[in-house]
Amino acid sequence: MFDDGSIELACGLFPERVPGHREQLLFTETYVCLARQDHPQLGDGLSLDDYLAWPHLLVSVKEDRVGRVDTLLVTQNLKRRIALSVPHFLVAPFVLLDTDLIATLANRIAHRFAATQPLKILPLPFELEGFSVSMRWHQSHETSPANQWLRRLMTEIGQGATLDPIKPNPT
Repeated sequence: MFDDGSIELACGLFPERVPGHREQLLFTETYVCLARQDHPQLGDGLSLDDYLAWPHLLVSVKEDRVGRVDTLLVTQNLKRRIALSVPHFLVAPFVLLDTDLIATLANRIAHRFAATQPLKILPLPFELEGFSVSMRWHQSHETSPANQWLRRLMTEIGQGATLDPIKPNPT
């Protein structure tokens, strides 16, 4: 789609470099665990045994119910319990609020959810490599003024993707 000009710029996770495409890092992200604040089993920390034993909410568009966490755990002969899989992360806080499930989510989105809902963030009880969010465009758009403007705008937005909490709207 880049090559035929139908897409001028895309933002996301790009695991492989493609000849003729340019790429720029917007920000890097890490993972945390998210659960409802009054979860019956979770205090201020989470042991690996608890993490593996407690039922999980998985956010994945894939039907195989395997996420990055599961790929890592299987290398250590470990497995977590996936109780429910949803296709989009925006569903996660509403599921967590009404269940005892826990979810492993990107740090920034977990903080956004916890800023407006009674959810708590816990560090993962193991090391999990984060990920990079980048923008990509075809080299033919490298000198396009419109594309350069859009890339500058996206760079500013990426630099502003902080963990500053969102203040709830007054009611």
